[in-house]
Amino acid sequence: IFAAVSSNYRTNTWYQTNVIDNSAPISVVTNYVHGSVIAGTINIRGTNYENWSAITANVLYTNDGFYGATAATSPWDFALNSTIFTNGVMKLVLISSNGVGFTYTNTWSNYVSNGTPAPTITISSPAANTWITNSTVPVSGAADSGTAELTGVYFSTNATLVYNPAGGTTTNWLTNVNVTGFPITNVFYAVASNEFGLVVTNCQTNFIDLTAPVADITNITALQSISGVHIFRGTNSDLESGILSVVVQISNAAGVVTNVTATAAGGDFSASVSSSALLNGAYSVLVVAVNNANIMSVSTSIPIVVTNRRATSSTVAIVAPNPYRPNGTDPRYGAGQQWVMFAPVSAGMSIEIYTVDGKLITRFPAVPNAAAGHVWTVPPQLASGLYLVRFHGAGTDRTIKWQVIK
Repeated sequence: IFAAVSSNYRTNTWYQTNVIDNSAPISVVTNYVHGSVIAGTINIRGTNYENWSAITANVLYTNDGFYGATAATSPWDFALNSTIFTNGVMKLVLISSNGVGFTYTNTWSNYVSNGTPAPTITISSPAANTWITNSTVPVSGAADSGTAELTGVYFSTNATLVYNPAGGTTTNWLTNVNVTGFPITNVFYAVASNEFGLVVTNCQTNFIDLTAPVADITNITALQSISGVHIFRGTNSDLESGILSVVVQISNAAGVVTNVTATAAGGDFSASVSSSALLNGAYSVLVVAVNNANIMSVSTSIPIVVTNRRATSSTVAIVAPNPYRPNGTDPRYGAGQQWVMFAPVSAGMSIEIYTVDGKLITRFPAVPNAAAGHVWTVPPQLASGLYLVRFHGAGTDRTIKWQVIK
């Protein structure tokens, strides 16, 4: 507000109001932003803002020539007929002005594509939303631009953020990607361009897990005897895709395999096994774990002995492992171990080992009561061959064959 005062015996005052605007208006294009492909008649839209004086004009220029003006109100809208322009890059300039003569300029480029196809590009392998389990994965696809010439195919991921030329040909591209160190959720980007400067981008999401799950039995030790219903317990973990299944597997030298699906909760699992369905003897138990990326792991096997008491004494004497192959590779046959087990053993029972021609190798008289069995450290000089093991006393008199293979 301005005031003027004059005085000549009497005082007179005049008042005048003015609005001060020292800032330019603001105008924003909200669709068909820089790099967009346009064809036919489109509507370019946006908004403008003026904090003091009003917006008085929105004027659009195309390729440095006047195209038209639209209402000054916000939001604004230009109908643009792109068919009157040559295919290719088109420069657009929007100038918004306010009541005091300040202007705001938007400059951007679109690609006119009337009758000229934009390129297309696809990612065909690996399939989208699948797990990648190898450190190096071939990513491939196809690109096309119809009658226009493809000028480039480029590839990137959200882990690299750099676009590099894809391998193969422009129409059938292939890039081998080392995903080591990539995040679990990864996005592949493929870009194609043609001679008219038209560019198209395709992308897809995949998941990465390069490590197998880990699972181990924690509540049983080597050569432990089990009978009746036994619950195997352990731990399992997978930091990437998560555990899909855990199976406890029990097998023996005769090829009998029993698989029991475990119940997994958090980082633990448990599996209830009825050993009464198994014949007495030596077995191995291990864990097979599979994660959601379908990577499988197998734990180290643990030798165990099933010693369920039967109705007749003729079925309660075993030698484990049998055959005994200390120099082999299969832990079920005693690979790397220097002992065997005789089970079960009752108080007062003796155990005798003979050659097949009747020569006594060793004798354990009146061994103590041990349902879990009696362990014998096998002398290293014991030769390969067939031996007879006699269990005698405490209501049992049974002789079984035992084979040593070195």
